[in-house]
This record gives sequence, C-alpha cells and structure tokens, in this order.
Amino acid sequence: MKISLALVVQCFFALVVMGWFPLGAVELSITTRDTEGESVPARIHLRDADGTALTSANDLPSWHDHVSSPGIARFDVAPGRYEVTVEHGPEWTSKSATIQVAEGVTATNVSISIKRIADMAAEGWWSGEMHIHRPIDQIERLMTSEDLHFGQVLTWWNKNNPWLTHPLPSPPDIQFDRNRFAHLIGGEDERDGGALLFFNLSKPIDVTAGQQHYPSSLDYAEQVEVAGGWIDIEKPFWWDVPMWIAHGIGDSIGIANNHMYRHGMLPTEAWGRPRDLKKYPDPQGNGWWTQEIYYHLLNCGIRIPPSAGSASGVLPNPVGYNRVYVKIDGVPSMEKWFEGLKNGRVFVSNGPLLRVTANGQLPGHVFKTDENSLFLNLEVQVDGNDPTERLEVVHNGVVMPFPFPQQLTIQESGWFLVRAIAGKANTLRFASTAPFYVELGGSKVAPQQRESAQFFVQWCEERLGILNANETLSETQKEDVTKPWEGALAFWQKKREEAAPLLVVRGEAVDADSGQPIPARVYIKDENGSWHHALSTAADGSAVRYEKRNWVNAASEEFHTTVSAHPFEAKLGPGRYELTIEHGKEYRPETAVITVADKPISVKVPLKRWINMADRGWYSGDTHVHRTLDDLPNVMLAEDLNVAFPLTYWVTQAFRPPTAGDKSSQAEIPDKLIEIDATHVIWPRNTEWEIFTVNGRSHTLGAVFALGHKKPFEQGVPTVKNIADEARRQGALLDLDKHDWPWTMVLPLTMGVQLYELANNHIWRTRFAFKDWSSPTPEYLRPPLSAQSGNEREWIQFTMANYYALLNCGLNMVPTAGTASGVHPVPLGFSRVYVNLPDGFSYENWKNRLEAGSSFVSTGPMIFATVNGQPPGKRFTSSSESFNAVIEGEIISEQPMSFAEVIHDGRSVQKITGKNERTPEGAYKTIFHTEVDLSSSGWLAVRCWEAREGDRVRYAHTAPWHITIPGRPLKPRAEERDYLVMRVKNEIERSRDFLPKEAIVEFEEALNFYQELTVREETD
Repeated sequence: MKISLALVVQCFFALVVMGWFPLGAVELSITTRDTEGESVPARIHLRDADGTALTSANDLPSWHDHVSSPGIARFDVAPGRYEVTVEHGPEWTSKSATIQVAEGVTATNVSISIKRIADMAAEGWWSGEMHIHRPIDQIERLMTSEDLHFGQVLTWWNKNNPWLTHPLPSPPDIQFDRNRFAHLIGGEDERDGGALLFFNLSKPIDVTAGQQHYPSSLDYAEQVEVAGGWIDIEKPFWWDVPMWIAHGIGDSIGIANNHMYRHGMLPTEAWGRPRDLKKYPDPQGNGWWTQEIYYHLLNCGIRIPPSAGSASGVLPNPVGYNRVYVKIDGVPSMEKWFEGLKNGRVFVSNGPLLRVTANGQLPGHVFKTDENSLFLNLEVQVDGNDPTERLEVVHNGVVMPFPFPQQLTIQESGWFLVRAIAGKANTLRFASTAPFYVELGGSKVAPQQRESAQFFVQWCEERLGILNANETLSETQKEDVTKPWEGALAFWQKKREEAAPLLVVRGEAVDADSGQPIPARVYIKDENGSWHHALSTAADGSAVRYEKRNWVNAASEEFHTTVSAHPFEAKLGPGRYELTIEHGKEYRPETAVITVADKPISVKVPLKRWINMADRGWYSGDTHVHRTLDDLPNVMLAEDLNVAFPLTYWVTQAFRPPTAGDKSSQAEIPDKLIEIDATHVIWPRNTEWEIFTVNGRSHTLGAVFALGHKKPFEQGVPTVKNIADEARRQGALLDLDKHDWPWTMVLPLTMGVQLYELANNHIWRTRFAFKDWSSPTPEYLRPPLSAQSGNEREWIQFTMANYYALLNCGLNMVPTAGTASGVHPVPLGFSRVYVNLPDGFSYENWKNRLEAGSSFVSTGPMIFATVNGQPPGKRFTSSSESFNAVIEGEIISEQPMSFAEVIHDGRSVQKITGKNERTPEGAYKTIFHTEVDLSSSGWLAVRCWEAREGDRVRYAHTAPWHITIPGRPLKPRAEERDYLVMRVKNEIERSRDFLPKEAIVEFEEALNFYQELTVREETD
C-alpha cells in the first residue's frame, strides 16, 4: 500500500489543529515529592491557558480532568502558561503552581512538594471507597496515587457482566503496597428505583436480565443476602430506600456519594425522590437532602452506618474523593475493615479529617443509662486542606453549634453525631461521624420517630401511586413489584403507631401593654426534669437552641430557645410541663404550667415591662460573648441586648497569633459594624487570649480581651505590651476577664487595661458552680472568705475586693460585665453593663462612654446615682483640702432590694436600707440621698443587692467617681499592696521555667510598681 506525502502532511496538520500533537512540542515532566524530597504518587490536574485539561501523560491512568502519577508524569505540551494542582488524598496538602513552558526548549522539568497533614492509618483510621468504576489493571496505581487503603471495584452491573464469559479473578481480593486492599468483583443493580452496591461476594449474581422496572430490586438484594454479601444503599434518596429498609436490606448507606464532586454537585436526584428546591436550593441542596433522609432513618431506630463512594469512571470524581474512614485495631485486613464499618466505627468525608470520641467511645457506641439525661465529654480533632467553616452536633435530626468546652448533655433517647462543614460554596465538602446511640431510662426511641415514620409512610404512598400508574408493566409484573411496597408501607405505619404521639403546643410572647409580639427566651421543662425546645412557626422567623450544662456541677444547666417575635411551637408528648418565658432584664418573667393530653394547645404569654432603660437613656452590652455571628441577631433581640462583642478570634496557646487561634471562628468575619436594627448592634472583630499551654506544656496564665479592633491581631502572647500598643492604635478596649487568673494582677499595669469584669462569667441564672478558684483570696478577707474557695456571694466579694485594690493603686479601670454565653450555662446578657447615652444610641458613643465610665453593671437591679449631680465616671478636683460628696439617686428592681452601700476607696461607708416603694409598673423603687466628706484623693461608687430565693443574689454596681485633692494622693492600704505583690511574685516563680525572659521582665515591672507604692498610714 502506498501513502502519498501530501496525505501525511495533511494528517499532521489536522492533528495539530485538533490539539492531538502540539506543534513544537515540549516534554513537560512533573515530579511530585514529599518534604523529605522522596517521590510521592499523586493525582495531577494540568490545564492550559484556556483552562483545557490535559490528560495524556506517558500512558498513565487518566479520567476527566486528571492523571494518576506514580511520582513523575510526562506531558507533551506547546510553549505557554499552565496551571497545575497536585493532590495525594485528603491527608496531604493540595499544591497549585503556575508553569511557564518557554519556546525553543525541548523539555521542562518541574518538581512540586506536598506535605502530610495527618497520618490517619497511624492513628488506626483506614480509608476506603465503595464505588469505583475504573479498570482493574489501573486500581493499584489509582489507589496509591490517592493514598487510599481499601477499594471496592464494581466490575458487573445490569448492562454488562464480563464474568459471564471471563474467568473470575482468584482471589477476588488483592493486597498490595503492604497495607492496601481491593475487592475486584463488586456489583451494582441500578434501575428506576435506584442503586444497590454488592460486595464481599465470591462470584457475581446475574442482574443483566433486569428491566428498568421489573423485577423488584428486592429480588436481587435477597440473592446477595443469601450469598453472605454486603449490601450498600448507594444513596438515601433513591425511590426504593424505604422499601429496602423495611425488608432488612442495607448494611451501609452512602451519605457522601457520587453526586458530590470535587468542584461541583449533580443538581438532580436522578431515579430518586426529588427534594424541595426552595428548602434545599442548588448547589448544595442535594447533599443536605441526602442527610435529612438519613436522619429520618436514624430517628426511626434504623441503626445503619454511613458509607461513601465517588463513582470514578462514570462521574467526574477521582477515586476516593468521597471516602469512609474505619477504625481498626491492629493489622488491617478487608475482614476487619468491614467489621469496623458494620459496628459504625467510622466517619465519612470528602475533605475534613474528623475524629471524635464521646466519653472515650468511638462512633457506633450505644450509651445506656437509667437516668433521664446523659453528660458527655467530646474529644474532637479536625484537619484538612480547607478551613472548617463550622462544627455541628446533630441530635435526633436537630442541628446545634458545636459546644465549647466540648461537653454535651443529651436529654432524649435516640442518636447524635458530629459533622464538620468546610467553606466551599460550589459543593458540599464535609465530614460526618457515624451516629452514637443513646438509650435513656431503657428507651431506644427518639421522640421524633412518629414524625420521621410519617415521612416514609408518605414516601411509600407516593411510590405505590407511581408504580400502579406505570403502563409498561403487565398486571402480573405490577403485582410483583408493588407487593414489597405494600409490606414497606405496613412497616412504616407500624413504626409511626408504636411511637408516642406528639402534640403541638403553640405559644407566643407578647408585650402586656401593646399586645404586640416580642422576641423571647423560652424554657420548657417536663415533670421528669427534662428540657424541650421550640421552633418558630413563621417563614421569616428564627429559633436558636441553647443547651449547656456545667462540667463541674451537673445541676448548673441552661436549656432554652430564643425565638424571634413570631409564634413558636413545640411537639410534646402527654404530661405536665412548665413553660417559662423571659425577655432580657427589663421585663418580668412569666411561668405557666400546661397539661398536654389529647389535643393541641395554644398559649399566649403577656410579658410586663417593669422598667424601660432606653427611655432613661441607658443601653446595655455584654463584653464577653461566645455566640456565633449567625445566631446573635436572634439572641440579642430576644435578650434586648444593645451591644455585643463576640470573641471571634480566640487562642489558648502561648505565642500563637489569634489569626491562627485554635478556637477562632472559621467563618468570614466582617470588618464593620453589624446593625440588627437602630439600637442593636454587633462589633464582629474581638479577640481573646486565654492561655492554657506554653510550648505544648500545660501552664495556665489566664485571659484578656481586645474589644472593638479593626484588623486581626498577628501577635501572640506573652509578651503583652506589644498587644496593648496595637490595641491602642486600633482604638480597641482591653478587658480583664477574671481576677483570679494567675497573671491577672500583672496586666492592668503592663497593658493599661481599661475594663474590669465586675460581673463576670461565673455569675449565672442557674446554680453557681465554680467554688474552687485559681488564685487565693487576700488574707484580709479571711474570714469570712476562705483561702481559695467559696459560694456565689463570696465569689462576688472576692471579685469586688480585687477591683477595689487595683483602683486604690491608681489603676483606674471601668467595671463591665460579660457572660461567656456560648461556653457556660448562662443566657446572653444575664450580666450586662449599662451605658448612659442621653442623646440617643450610637455604637461609637456607647463604646466611648463605656471607656469613660458613664455606666453601671447589673445582674438584676438598676441603679441611677449621681455625685454632686454628675453621673458615674466624673472626675472632680477639689480647690480645698476636703471634698463634700452629695450622693443621690434611685434604685429600681424587679424584686425588693435588700440594701445598698456607698463605697469609698473600697470600704462601705454608708448603708442605704431598701424602701421598696412600688412603681406604676409593679417594680420596687428606693430613692436615696446621703453625703460623704473626703479628706484625701480617692473614689466613690454605689452598689446594691437584691436577694433571690435559694440564697441567690443579684446586684448592681456603678463605675467610680474619682476625686483629686491636691497634696493628698490616693494610696493603697498596706494589706492591698502586699496582696498584689504576693500575687505577682507567685506568678513570676511559677512561670520562670515556662516563659521567655522578655515576658518575665514585664512581670517584674509590675512587681516593682506594686512594691514601690506608698501605702496609707495606719491612722488613715
């Protein structure tokens, strides 16, 4: 045969035009290495300047937009610019680079290094993929490139079964690269009802005769069961899922499935039950629908572990993009891997590496207790290439923010799991543990079982309607395929009926005077002491669930829901319930007892305002907040809190910057004020340095906050002066968290701290818990205080005494209030600081006047006091050797006030007995007028006390007025100075072997300051 030269030339140019053979081709070699320089297999994504993927590389396996390299891949490319991304599974960093291939060269060599993020196998977690459609001869290369340890390869399905004409691989499992395993004869039945995956079979079953609608998928599944195979329900939304489950089919179910891509999502449910697009919009909606269905199964007592698969070879994914990690003890094997999967010792992921234990137990564990609640300590570790946007606990289908500290109280039987969501907008990149199961008081049933069973009853009815209307089925075929569905319908109906009926209790909080709905905090408690939660019924309404129990005192608990100004409802079983509704500090709380019997109940609860602080020009704030930016608008309106400073940057390790803080928010943090409405605002950038470890060693220093800064801090602590300098440059306020932290007495001097939390995060609505303190009380307070422990009243006295000592040393901090709501069992704003703004509210004025001390703190009563007609924070300078202070005002409280005191230089010099006259709003008012003569410089303040039942107390305390008398300076008492000297000396000795010299120098500067102070004469 002769071939003309012209034809060869034409073919050559055709190849060039079509891009099959680049003109002036250059060999581009891409080598992938680890940080030690050793070659690493990897997946390579190479794109040209137009974004076209190049997948032809020295006969390496390729698919969609990538090739799988053993460590070096060679591409023939034209000169130009290329973008390359190298990955080696989720346990290694993803690395991208730009490559410039120059003209006139024959070869370009590029080396790209990646490093390990985590070694999951070394921790006993072994990765697996349950949906691979790639050729058998590529499997070893693919799995090593993806660092995947267990692979289930699907080689037969409805349209093709090569093993009918070819010998089966013997053995069906292969082991390679020491600890990698693949099963080569997995199968799939995928028809109009969905897909089942079949594993662990010694030979296939023949599904090639199956038509789109006939026979029932149950027929093939039962054959696999008889053969001892493993059946994976490939996706939860397939139409046949409730039928399979009802007949006991399904050893695992794919919640990280092939509709989730590396850079996108399949937007439909294919042969499955379609989702509500309004509730679950693209692009992530299919993934959330997947999880909702899984949660309904769990609510019905179906204990089935989650699985993962990518369908590489059919859909665009790499092998192992969606994977399931199984915990294995000892040497891994395929048998052990499936055993761990069966027991639920797993998490699924397409990105985050999520390891969770609860009370030391792995996922899949069943917690049993005769009590009506279960207290859990969670240990969580998350790593990954993508920032974790949020961690969540899902309990019986209800999503809650992840608790910190990592304690969780479960008050319903059923299940819970932990999931991590990465910040990817175009796909759902997540990880989820398998469920932990909870049986309280012998009950296995989740309260939501009835509702979830009804979800599947409706599903079965819909499917039966579809099958009965199918005109392609003969009557005999229709009878065969509907019979399993009739059995499924009966199964779910029984599940529904065996669950206790839940009745709707609808409620609404309204203003007693106007009748208008108001947002509120809602408590629902049953006769057994268990708490229940409400949901908003309005489309534009919101409800934020809060569940905290203290890890020191289990009786200290805060379980409530904050609801927007709309009707709310709770689904409750028969019985008596106590319903309590509150709205911040200025409304009287109301409690009602309701009895749920056999009919829905509707309750409207009027809340009566006993004081209007805004009308008086006072606006509230909480300076220690750990609630999320998403939750705060709801919660602040429910609490009528005007200003919040959420500590979005939070670090607990010395020297580490808050931008990389181990507790910092992973969400995007705005750099401007968030205005909920004209008088409720959030400043989103605030930082807490709360140091518990130094260079990996346990060594508690304590906490300090920077409030209202504009840019993230790049500095860690200690040292602290640099932090203070940067805070001042940004106009931030520095706030002292608690007086008993080991390093606290150093910070007012070295940092110039402006704020002192006189009502701090140990003061709660619920029972006092922290009876043991980090630092000892001063000896001059013993008795009545003990050395290092006490009750709530004694903690408050200790807090005040420390504040007074610092003021007497000339360290003029303004009192403020913070709850640490989000960490502790306390509502947001339970302790709050009120700032006087006579000209109306603005954030900047509020912050400035807080710094100036035009304020008071309160956990209950409201205190309005002046000295010589001036509000708190005023500084007086006397023109003589004395100063006459006229102190007057009024105290208004919800409950009768016990007494008030005038404090002069830390000592009570006047006692004001509560008159408790009733106001038109039903509150209690005490008007006072007294005088104090001062003969030396000093300060004055007013505090008041309101007794509550159970030997509880609520109080208010003004910021100080400062008086300067020339020639008569303010001096501390000797006992105060000696106490502060002792505190700093103790901290220097305790920290000398932990902290760098520069930090100790700062501590020594504070010590010198205190030691050099002149003290008052005894006659003073």
